[in-house]
Amino acid sequence: MRSCYLILKGTLLIAPILLLFTSEFKPNYLPVSIINPELLNDDIEISIKPLQEQYIKGKMINILVKIRNNSSDIVRLPKPKQYLYSYKNLETKQSPEEYLLVRTIPSHQDYVYLLSPVHSINSKKEGQVAGLPWFYWDEGSYEYYISFKVNGTTLTSNKISIIVNPVPDTLVKEFEDLKDYPEKSRTLNDYENLVEKYKGTFYEQEYLYKLLSTYDYYLAISKNNAGTLRQKALDLYKEYILKYPDTYAASVFFTDIYGGRDINETLLKEISNSLKKSGEGEILMKIIKQKLSSPELDKYGF
Repeated sequence: MRSCYLILKGTLLIAPILLLFTSEFKPNYLPVSIINPELLNDDIEISIKPLQEQYIKGKMINILVKIRNNSSDIVRLPKPKQYLYSYKNLETKQSPEEYLLVRTIPSHQDYVYLLSPVHSINSKKEGQVAGLPWFYWDEGSYEYYISFKVNGTTLTSNKISIIVNPVPDTLVKEFEDLKDYPEKSRTLNDYENLVEKYKGTFYEQEYLYKLLSTYDYYLAISKNNAGTLRQKALDLYKEYILKYPDTYAASVFFTDIYGGRDINETLLKEISNSLKKSGEGEILMKIIKQKLSSPELDKYGF
C-alpha cells in the first residue's frame, strides 16, 4: 500500500493516495484478529537496517525492513508505527497509528521493503503540513525502531542508530532552496527549473524526487492523454529508478509506473533490462519479485 502526499503546482495535497501493489490494486481490510496471537512472540521476526548510518541534514533516509514469518500460517500486518528518540533533545517522537492491513506474508517466508522514516516523522514549523518546508531531521544522534500492534500485542523491531550531520556552509543555499512554504507556493515550472539548476549536485536526488511527486507528473505516467509532459515524465521516472534503485522513493515510483502498466509496458521492460544489465538494485528487485505474479515477472522481464 502506498501512502504519500503529492504536490500540485506547489501545494501539497493533504489526502493520501493509497495504491496497493497487487494486480487488482485493492486494499485488504481483513481484520487483524485473523492472526493467531500465539504466533506473535516466537514466529514473527522483525529486523531493520539503515542503508547508511550517517546522513547530511536534508538527505532522504532509507531503512530496509525485513519480516520473517516462521509460522505455518499466513500473516497479515498493518503499517508499522515508528519511533525516533533524539539524544540531543532527550525525547521520543512517534508516527501516527495506522491500521490498514497492507502486507501479507506467506508461511516460512521473508518479506522485505524500504521505509522512509522522515516522511512520517520530520522537522516542521508550527501549523505547517508535515513534509513542509522539507522532509528532514535536525542534526544530532538518533535511535529509531518500528513496531506492529496486533491483537493487543506489540511486535517490536531491533533498534538502530542514525546520525544526522549539519549542512556544510557550501551547501546551505542548496538545502534552503529545497524548502517549500505554504505562503509561497511554487509552480510546476519552478520545480523543473530547480531540477535543472541542481542537476549533478549534492541534493540532486531530493530535487528530482520533489518534481516527480507533483500531481502533474503522477498523472503524466497514469494517462495517455498527458501530452508532451508524458514522455518527459517517463524519462525522468526511469532516470530516478536506475540512478537510485535501492531507495524508498524508487519503490514508490515503480509502483506508480506499474499502476499504469497497460500503457507503461515498454518502460517496465526497459527498467527490467537496465537493472539486470547493471547488476544494481538488488533490494528493489526483491521487492518487485515478491509483489508481481509469475506471469507478470515473465511479461516484463523481471
